[in-house]
Amino acid sequence: MIASRKHNFIFIKTMKTAGTSVELALSPHCGPDDIITPISTHHDLQRLKEDGVAPRNFAPGDMVNRYRKALRKGNPKLIKRALRDNRGRLDTMRAHEACARVREFVGEDFWRSAFKFAVERHPYEKAVSLAAMNGHSIADTVFFDLRYIGYRSYTINDRVAVDHVIRFDDLADDMQALMARFGLPWRGLPHARATNRDRRPAREQLSLQQRLFVQEMCALEFELFGWER
Repeated sequence: MIASRKHNFIFIKTMKTAGTSVELALSPHCGPDDIITPISTHHDLQRLKEDGVAPRNFAPGDMVNRYRKALRKGNPKLIKRALRDNRGRLDTMRAHEACARVREFVGEDFWRSAFKFAVERHPYEKAVSLAAMNGHSIADTVFFDLRYIGYRSYTINDRVAVDHVIRFDDLADDMQALMARFGLPWRGLPHARATNRDRRPAREQLSLQQRLFVQEMCALEFELFGWER
């Protein structure tokens, strides 16, 4: 999640929608008062090395300083420990936060004024990608790891609470347009994650039972975006 008071936008990060690439593209343009949440040990070290950017303002000052100090040392154990200690705290923002929590954290006035956006992708593709990332079976991911459900991130009471939801297939073009809207230069989307997985369409990799379950869990997404079932 990134909330930029400098450029008046809020990016709500969803799972398996190239959100890390979007964060890496936006982070170098953020100001000292903006909120940049940690991503992962690898990507935060990459962001610090390539752009001199470290997470900021995502938690009370002592916790942020501890995390940034661990990053500067380049010590993965200290970095992971600092992240672990932040889990579950109400005064801390993580990479994947739902709109309601972000609104509370940034304040109502900024929430109302900022341009809010997220990225969404076909639920089948998210489920298969999530399984590959975690090294789990597709069945276990579909039925037990429900992080592929995206609508909870960008809705409040099942109503879309952001100004724009980018379709994954349109990500590059829409991000270029948004960067122009914010008055920022466009360098393209950095490649953030790669997994070795079956590249067949996700629909072909899911059984009928798995597809029906995903349709049930992501019914609002199918309704909002008209995804093919």
